[in-house]
Amino acid sequence: MVLAIHQNQDNQIIITPIDIEHETDDLTLMAEPELKARKLLDGEFLTKQKSMTEALAALFEIFNHRLYRNQFRTFENFCFAMFGTNRINDVMMKKAGKKVAELAADLKEEI
Repeated sequence: MVLAIHQNQDNQIIITPIDIEHETDDLTLMAEPELKARKLLDGEFLTKQKSMTEALAALFEIFNHRLYRNQFRTFENFCFAMFGTNRINDVMMKKAGKKVAELAADLKEEI
């Protein structure tokens, strides 16, 4: 999964999850242990969502105003050094680009 983070016209931070791991949609029944795990994880996400959104908004502001530039040439290098993030490989980057194009096409259909 890749998260796309951007700011909309109302200056709200928009977080869009992009599934690049699975080639097709999957709508299958889950076993009882999976349903229980899902319920617990949904609750955990809702509990932590505000903190995550605030953290990503802060990171977006660092990116948007280039507040890394006194130490790092690029935002990616800043994230690698400061947070231990890793660069995605070319295959995953191509999948992400393809998925973004599909999402954009879906949006056009809905309008």
